Parts: sequence; C-alpha cells; structure tokens
Amino acid sequence: MRRMKYVSKAILLLLCVLIALPGFVIAAPASAPSDINKHWAEKEMRQWIDKGLLSGYSDGTYKPDQSISRAEFFTLVNRSFHFSQEASVSFTDLSASHWAVSEIARAQAAGYVSGYPDGTIHPDQQISREEAAVVLKNVLKLQENAAGAETFKDAAQFAGWSKGSIGALAAKGYLSGYEDGTFKPNNAMTRAEIVVLLDRIQSNAIPVVTYDHKGTFGPATGVETIRGNVVISAQGVTLRNTVIEGNLLLAESIGEGDVFLKNVTVKGITTVNGGGANSVHIEDSVLLTVIVNKADGSVRIVAEGATSVQQFTVQSSALLEARGTSTITDVILSSVLPPHAQVTLAGQFNTVDVQATSVRVSLTEGSIQQLTVAREAGNSTINVGTGASIAELILNAAASVTGNGTIERAAVNANGSTFERTPSNITTGNGISVGSTSGGGASGGGSSSSDDDSSSGDDDSSNDDDSSSDDDTVTETVYGFEGRIVDVQNQPVAGMTIHFRRGLDNKDGTIVATVVTDSNGRYSVDLPPGIYTGELSKPGFITTYLVGVSASNVRNTNENATAIRVAAAHEIRIVLTWGERPRDLDSHLVGPIPNGGVFHTWYADRIHSVSGAVYADLDHDDVTSYGPETTTIRQLVDGTYRFYVHNFSGETNMRESGAHIEVYVGATTTPAKTYDIPTGAGSELYWTVFEMNVSNGLISSFTDINQFYANESAAQGHLANGIGNTAITSAVYSIDQNVREILVPANTPVESFKAGLSVSPGTSLEVYQSDGTTVRTGFVMNGDKVIARSFDGLSSRTYTVSIINTPTVTSLTYSPAGPIVFYDLTPLGVTVSAAGWDGTVTDVTYDANMVYISQNLNIAAVAPNGVITPGASGSTVISAVYGGMTLEIPVTVILAPALTQNGSTLESSGLISGAEVRVYDASNNTVIGSTYTVGHNGAVSIPSLPAGSYYIVQSYQGFTSRLSNTITITN
Repeated sequence: MRRMKYVSKAILLLLCVLIALPGFVIAAPASAPSDINKHWAEKEMRQWIDKGLLSGYSDGTYKPDQSISRAEFFTLVNRSFHFSQEASVSFTDLSASHWAVSEIARAQAAGYVSGYPDGTIHPDQQISREEAAVVLKNVLKLQENAAGAETFKDAAQFAGWSKGSIGALAAKGYLSGYEDGTFKPNNAMTRAEIVVLLDRIQSNAIPVVTYDHKGTFGPATGVETIRGNVVISAQGVTLRNTVIEGNLLLAESIGEGDVFLKNVTVKGITTVNGGGANSVHIEDSVLLTVIVNKADGSVRIVAEGATSVQQFTVQSSALLEARGTSTITDVILSSVLPPHAQVTLAGQFNTVDVQATSVRVSLTEGSIQQLTVAREAGNSTINVGTGASIAELILNAAASVTGNGTIERAAVNANGSTFERTPSNITTGNGISVGSTSGGGASGGGSSSSDDDSSSGDDDSSNDDDSSSDDDTVTETVYGFEGRIVDVQNQPVAGMTIHFRRGLDNKDGTIVATVVTDSNGRYSVDLPPGIYTGELSKPGFITTYLVGVSASNVRNTNENATAIRVAAAHEIRIVLTWGERPRDLDSHLVGPIPNGGVFHTWYADRIHSVSGAVYADLDHDDVTSYGPETTTIRQLVDGTYRFYVHNFSGETNMRESGAHIEVYVGATTTPAKTYDIPTGAGSELYWTVFEMNVSNGLISSFTDINQFYANESAAQGHLANGIGNTAITSAVYSIDQNVREILVPANTPVESFKAGLSVSPGTSLEVYQSDGTTVRTGFVMNGDKVIARSFDGLSSRTYTVSIINTPTVTSLTYSPAGPIVFYDLTPLGVTVSAAGWDGTVTDVTYDANMVYISQNLNIAAVAPNGVITPGASGSTVISAVYGGMTLEIPVTVILAPALTQNGSTLESSGLISGAEVRVYDASNNTVIGSTYTVGHNGAVSIPSLPAGSYYIVQSYQGFTSRLSNTITITN
C-alpha cells in the first residue's frame, strides 16, 4: 500500500539501516528488555521496540551503552541520505573484503569522509561524539556555530576542528550533554545516543512517499505531483502519471522483481538499488539522472515509448535498453565499477563515457554517437554486435574492440588497442600503433580508411538505383533547447549574444551556433543532442556562461541563466563560477561595519545594510547551475574584507571543482584579480581566497590567501570573532534561510513559538505584527515578522511567518490515559494520537505541526517531543495543539515533602495548595493527630508535637506522595 509519511532524514536512517547493524534489526515487538529499564534513553528505545523497529541481541538484551564503529556510523549516514554514488578508495587499512568498503566509498564520494593524514580510515574504530558531530553537521549542511558549544562546561577542551560542529548541532537541539553539563567529545557514540539523536532530528522533516506493496499507484488520468522523495520497496509496483519533485529510490528490497514507471517525471536523482533480469521498465517518462548500483547481480532497465533519460551513471553490472522512440542521452560507466563487470547497451545513445578499468561493454543493437574510453580506464573490451554502430570511438586507453558492427570513425590515442573489424576511418596519435585480431595489418601515426565496405570510393556508378538522384539528401532530425536570460533583479535582458560550443565547460572551442535574445530575454537554438556551453556577451555585462542540454526527443525550455552587469564606478563585484561537481559552492564575504564589528554575507543573510543603506550583498546565489554567484560591495568601509567559498553540497573533493573567482573593481569588464582553486587531494569544505584592505575609502591592497580549512571559523580567520550572528534556527519549526521564512502551525501561542526559536548568545529576538513594529501578542499570525538583533544593535535579520495547514482531525487522545502523576522528578513522555475524518488514527507525538504548551512551567515543562519534566509540586495542564484542535492533559506533581523542625513544630513548604497532610509516628507508621490542609502559600505548620520521630505525606485528588524525611523531636 501507499503510505505518506513526514519523516526526518534521521528517521529514514533508522528505517533503512538499523536492520543492517549488529543489534539493530527489524523485528516484531519484543518483550520488556531488562537492560534498558530506568536507562536515560528508555522512553525512546521502548517506542522503537513497541513499533517493531528495534530488536535486541539473542540473549534478550539491547546493550544501549555499547559503542558503534566508524564504519557502522558511515552506513547510517549513507542510507539515511541515500548516498549511493561511490568514489575510489585506497586506504591502507581497508581491505577489499571488508564489509563496509562500499559504504566508505560512498562516504568519500559524498565528501564527508577523507581519512587520516597517514592514509588510513580506521573503519572498526569507535566513533567519538565529536567525530559524529562533524559528520552530521556536514551532512545536514548546518552553519558552524562555535558559540553554541559554549553551553557545555568542557567547551574549552573541544578541538578547533569540531567545536563549530558541536555548537551547530547543540543550537538545533540535536545534541545534548551529560548531567554534569559536559559534552565529553572524546567519548564513544553509543547505540542509545543514536536512537535519541534520531528522535531529536524532527524539524528537518521531508515528505516521503513509500510504495511497499504490489499494485498500481497514481491516477488513471491526469497527473499527481509528489513534493518530496519517493521510495519503491516492493516488487510488482506500477507507478503512473506522477511528477516527483524530489528523488526516487528503487530499494534493494525489490530483489529480482519488476517495477514499472509509466508517464513519471523525476526532477531529482533516481537511484536503482534493486531489480533483476526483467526488471525496471520506464515508459513515456522523463528522468534527469539515474544511478545504477545493485549490490548483487545485474539489473535490466528498459526505456520504452517516448522516455527520455538525460544521464545514466552505472556503478554495477547492468543492461540498458532504449526501445521505440526513447532516448538515453549520456551513459557514464563509473570508475567504481568492479573489474570484469558487464554493461550491455541496446538502442540509441548519444554519448558513452567509460571511466572504469577492465570492464566489458557490449552494444548488441542500435547506435552510439560517441563512445570515449578515459585514460584511466584501460584493458576494457568493447563489443559491437552485428548491425550495431558507433559513429565516433575515442580510445584514450588500450581497449579490445570486437564484433562485426560498424565503427565509422576512431581516434586512438594510446598503444595496445586492437580491432576485430577495422573502423571506416581511423586516426592515431604520433607513435601510436593499432593491432588487428582479424589477420589484418596495423596502422600508426596518421589516419586511414577501411576497404571493408563500400562506404567510401570515387566510383559514381556504384549506385544503380534509378530512383535516386544527386538531389537526394539524408535529413538529420535536429533538436535543441531554449531559455530566458535575466539580470539579478529578474528582469529580462534583451540583445544578449550567446555563442554555443559543444561540451561541458567548453569556453574556447569551435562555435557551433550563435543566437541573440529577444525583447523578453528569450532565446532558442536548434542543435543535435548533447551538452553545450553558451557564452553570454553584451556591452555593460560581464562575460558569463550557461549550460544547455539538447535531448533526443524533448525540447528543454528552461535552460535559463542570469546575466551579470558590470559594477558601478564605486563598487567591487566578486564573481564565482565552478564545474559540474561539487554541485553547489557558496560565496561568503566578511568585512567591516562602519561603527565597528564585522558583517557576513552568505545565502542565509544576503544583504548587509546600515540605516537602510546597502553596503554589501550576495546579489545572485546560484543553486541550480555552476554559477555565476556574485557578491557586490556597494560602499567601501575602511578595514579588511575576506572572501571565502564553502562546499555546501559536501560532495567530492572541493579542489576538483574548477572554481574560478574574478574580482571587478569599478565599471569594467576586465577583472582586477582572478583566482583558480588549487588542485590536489583534500577534504576541507572551505577555501579562503583573498583579503582586501581598504584605507581612506580606497583599496590599498589585495592579499592572496588560497588556503583550505576544515571549519568556517578558521576560514574567517581573524575576523571571525567580530561577526554578529543574527541567524534564527529552530529544532521545532522549519526555517527557509534563503527566503527567511518560518513555517508555523495555526493556533501557536507567541510565547510557545518564541521558546522554539534559537539565536546566538547576546542576540535578541521579538515577534511583531506584519508592520514590523507592533509587538504580537496572543497567537502567531500569517505574515508576522520575527526580528533578531545583534547585541550591539548594528545588525539585524527579519523573518516572515507563514502559517501552515495541519491535517484535518476530529479528535486527539493521549497515553498513558488519565491524569499524568509524578511522584519524583523523573521525566515522562506522552504519546498523542490524532483521529482523522476517515477513521484513521495516527501517532502525531513527534509531528512537526504539533505544539505543546505548559500552563505552569514551574510545575511541569514540556519538550517538543512530548516529554514532560516535573519541577515542583502542583497541578497544571499541558496543552497539545494539532490540526486546529487542543488536547488538555492534566498533570499533577506530588513530590515527597521536605520536612523541617522548629522546636516542637514541624514545617514543610513547596506543597500543593489545598492538599491534605497527615503526620505519621515513625515508630509504628500510624497516623497521629488531625489532618492539615496546605494553604495558598504551599506551606503547612504542625505545632506542639510530643517527643518522638515523625514523617508526613501529602494527598491531593486521590494521589498520595511518597514519605517525607523523618524528624525526631526531643524534649
């Protein structure tokens, strides 16, 4: 059946991975385990056990305090975030037979693991709390927050490389310390800590639709849009007429079964981890990027009808077929393909890039426009079946080319290649020789033509068909793409000339087409299938580039770009561009504020202004392409500016990005400074490029830095301490830092809302009505403004509230049922369930739309996860607000009284007003005297008791406290 869930990334982690780790397996609910009784994580662990998601060891224990290894933790992260692309790994202590070698390869490809300086990875070593914090900070794309770590008493002991990460997760509420207020960064991460961590990461909820049962899903007519990710985890699933805004995962649990996609568009990444010999059928669908990585065996993927797949990245053996009018534009045989892997192709393909070593590639039918073997991909076998053809074959490494199919042109750039059938035209580099396995000769050092067929020659009489004439032509179907060019203000740019060159990042090759934008900034170009680089030029604009993709059976209409105008005479403009990977780099600028302090412009705080005047801004943040991103200094202030780049996506080595910086001073199209990212190995996420010094309103010097750093505070250097951070974060509410929008459920009280927001120490925040000046009281309303101000008042940041609709519910219930009674200070979690109009009952305890409110925080406080913490004796109400309804949960805290002596009088305070107090003779445990009623001040006095030992209890609404301490009165 189809199950719609709002699942945090960490919850996905649990569902996908706990089965894979020792002690974490999917099973039926277990009996009460003795080793988690009264454990600090008992509540969370019992919830997972009750739901059948967590099972223990064979001896019935759960070992909550047992540590996990680095490899196990990497596995959790990879499965949680669907990291499936693998990179080559060569750690000296990682054998090819290690169970986690693929997981570590994925971790390295994702960019959050690089190993130790000595070339090791220590896969079986326990992972420390600070190491786990760094990994999660990078994966969750959190901004470093060293100040957030100061809440821990041992913050001074934190390593520089981990402090910002610990603070970032602590500020979100994901990480907490020990009872003594310390974090203990070097302690090993335990199983219990992982379960609790999963429960805490609730605010990053993303919609995930799971199809886990055989059947047909999606409307029979029309199109359904899913605004999130989709997981197909069962064989026999047919998904039709659906647009997926996020990613699609075909899970390993499909096994060798079939999956059918019919009229499905996937705007994110499609990952194929399951399927068999007759397996994945894609009909009349559009997929942008597909990653094939099946752990065991091969998978067959058939594109049928009018299907269009832009790129396949193949990481395991596979059969790819393009039937009918379907097209698969680009196929990449990844370098992580194991030796002797078999990849079979059938149909029409634009380009095939072989990056793997010793693989077997077979084109059984159809054609490939261009097949390239990379220099590092030697010893491959390429078989071209009878009737199949390759228009252009480029061998940059030795390969054995077999079969009787046709190769029209071949460029051989490495020795050792052989051909069973000589290509029609072959070109070799200087000193390069080509062998033949069919008894023919070899060629080298030039070009030659084959006489194996009649495709060449000067005999005009070879054509005896009277129906032919010299006017006959072969018509090639030409496809193309179009788009719109706008400036950073999103205004159309007319008259922009665009020169197109074939290939990604091709800025110097042959121009294959030129177009000019119309009055609406639109352009259209007809080009054969492939990837093209467009050069944008117009007076008054900086030369920038766009990437356009021409597909084989669909015209891309949104190959858009942003044109960058030259700066004004008094401005400084910094332009960042980069290559295909990592997919998202971010520009950061820190610099002086007129009255002191340091500003910081980045994607979450794009504009730095003082008294309404803009001094610097990130005027274009590119998140969909490879730049340009532009940062502009509008008004120079004396002091030091520092510019650095962040590998936001965290994938791959940042040094391989080809990042390029141009600095324009004034109204010119010629940069005053240019910087190219240094190449080499490394896993740092920050590249500090330069510092610029300003004196008397003029640039006095540039200082080239070109250094890489593991954390942001180091990248900011000496300016880090002066930054006033006014960003608002939350572990309760979803915040879009790009547009500064906070999503809040309806009927949320202002004070409860403010309690769920976090700011840096010294920063204040207030909630205002939409005018930004009138303080909001009562309930938060749509359009309200939340303003955070730095301690010095020099910087501020404004967020807008958007009220979100919660699911329609008819009633709310909670468990354990009845009044919640506390006899000591041990916290207790409640479970809240919502009954829908259709009769369904859903656990909404952790739902992002759930709001908990305590009417008296002194008596009992409530956390966003429904955990109630008692504070003092008394009676109060906890309100759970969800779906427009409010559930009132009565709470009574009736603690053992604290008894004191004043002569022969016993006294006690901190009791429940109106409670009854009884005095007991401690020698025989019998009640003596009358009952005393606690006054409004919560105190009671019991006078004139004879010599003896006494204790008291308080009773309220049928509940009786535990015994007080015993007092002995002597005459």
